[in-house]
Amino acid sequence: MRSRHSSYTGGVTLTTLLIDSDIVAFKFAESNTTRTPWGQWTELDQAKQHMDDYVSELMVELKADAVVMALTDPEDNFRYRVMSDYKQRDRSGRSEILKELKEHLTHEYPSYLRPGLEADDVLGILATHPHLIGEGVDERIIVSEDKDLRTIPGRVFNPARPERGILDINVEQAAAFHMWQTIVGDSVDGFGGAPRVGPQSPYALDVLACPMSEMWDCVLEAFASVGLGEREALVNARMAKILTWQHYDFKTKEVLLWTPLHLLTQHKIEVDSPDWRASTRPAQTLSPATSSVS
Repeated sequence: MRSRHSSYTGGVTLTTLLIDSDIVAFKFAESNTTRTPWGQWTELDQAKQHMDDYVSELMVELKADAVVMALTDPEDNFRYRVMSDYKQRDRSGRSEILKELKEHLTHEYPSYLRPGLEADDVLGILATHPHLIGEGVDERIIVSEDKDLRTIPGRVFNPARPERGILDINVEQAAAFHMWQTIVGDSVDGFGGAPRVGPQSPYALDVLACPMSEMWDCVLEAFASVGLGEREALVNARMAKILTWQHYDFKTKEVLLWTPLHLLTQHKIEVDSPDWRASTRPAQTLSPATSSVS
């Protein structure tokens, strides 16, 4: 559906905001839901208006010409085939209006959903692909409160930390944060990294200072310190990796799992094996979403 914030009008768009709609919908669902012993009291229309106002305020603050919403596939996730218990947490207490708010964002704004991918991955692909969201786009800014987006090279704005402004993340910084996340894990997403190796440990801090050619060796040292090997490190690295367009095969609709260069060059992993590709359900190309969300 073409919306009042569409960037598909044929004109030149100077700045497009790529927004994590999962976080936006959850935020306004919670702030417009009151839980009582008798159930939930919700304000759906108010929540929709507040979301629209929030998006408009972001556009003004960041001097944007258009927005694009990224959505998570509610039915499948390629990471389940990397780690079966990924994000296995109770969702029963969520706001009753969350699904309707996601649908509102889908219908009112240009939005992208790709089967098997999370909103983070869609953001990463849109932010790094040279022309996927349309010709003439001079600048794209990822808008998300999720720290994982720092693994994507490009411009990132965290609305929960506006004092930081827009972060300009280069390729080396993005790679370093990916390796850092691999070591320390992510308890919210359910992968543990190298157990007992914390975010302020020498191993975690060292990888942030490593040249790119040595980053994987730094990761392996961290895992070796707790008796784990490259296989365990690789699983965590693949869980931590937010996709860029280079990690998605647009012809086969398959995810190309992250792999350190030396494993490819030494032919330790066959590129056509299940270890390399994570299959997803057949679906449309990455284009404005038309399916329902939850």
